[in-house]
Amino acid sequence: MKQVLLIGETCIDEFIYGSVDRISQEAPCPIFLANGSRDSTEGMCGNVKNNIEQLSSNIEIRTLTNDVPIIKRRLIDTKHGNMVYRIDKHDTSPRVDLFEINRIANSHRYDAVVVSDYNKGFLSDKDLSSIGNMFSCYKFIDTKKIISTEWGKKFDFIKINADELFANIASHGSIKRVRELCNTLIVTQGEDGAIAYSEEIETFQSYKANVSHVSGAGDTFLAALVVRFLEVENVADSIDFANLCSSVAVSKENVSLVSREEADNFRRSSKNITNGNATF
Repeated sequence: MKQVLLIGETCIDEFIYGSVDRISQEAPCPIFLANGSRDSTEGMCGNVKNNIEQLSSNIEIRTLTNDVPIIKRRLIDTKHGNMVYRIDKHDTSPRVDLFEINRIANSHRYDAVVVSDYNKGFLSDKDLSSIGNMFSCYKFIDTKKIISTEWGKKFDFIKINADELFANIASHGSIKRVRELCNTLIVTQGEDGAIAYSEEIETFQSYKANVSHVSGAGDTFLAALVVRFLEVENVADSIDFANLCSSVAVSKENVSLVSREEADNFRRSSKNITNGNATF
């Protein structure tokens, strides 16, 4: 059984369903008529945890997260298949207890530490640096922060999306400088796949999917990356599997979990594999 420590902010993703048929006469905004149906699920760090557990029965997870969850409430127009509005609550989080992390580091051995950092105040740059120093196992991070000299090289794998890469380039001045701050930098690009920057640059195919909802796809990618890497310790294989699982996730409604069976079935369908050198 592999042991994973997961650190980061958790939210509650709420979905309220209804329909929009007209625009208000009071202001140029849609009128949303709720139909009484709603769903809720754990998001952010909680979504990473749930996807890891869904994809592998050979991983035991310990989670350090915020006590008061962030709320993301979405109004979904089922008639047109669109999100009309999102309302957020508790958008910041108290800082993590570093003494607790240090106690955990000294009392238990982990195969991987996974950080899901939504930059809501739970983890500072100093905290990330301390986490990098405390653990000698594989370390993964998905972060909304600008990658820092303080902690960048202390993580084996840094995962960001294309918009976050542009923000890092703007902050550091060049992609070359961003790469110098990382061991392996993995950039997800939605339907265009992924790029891995280490000593060399490698691009990865995407898997075609009928996109239903993109919320949580990055969490699924991180979860699948960790699961597969702990199985095979091969970066390329792990990124391809993460691409596959992300494609399955966006083809499902709302923030959804992906099973191993779903991923395997999706891969076997040749129509879902892109041609050429696209990147997810």
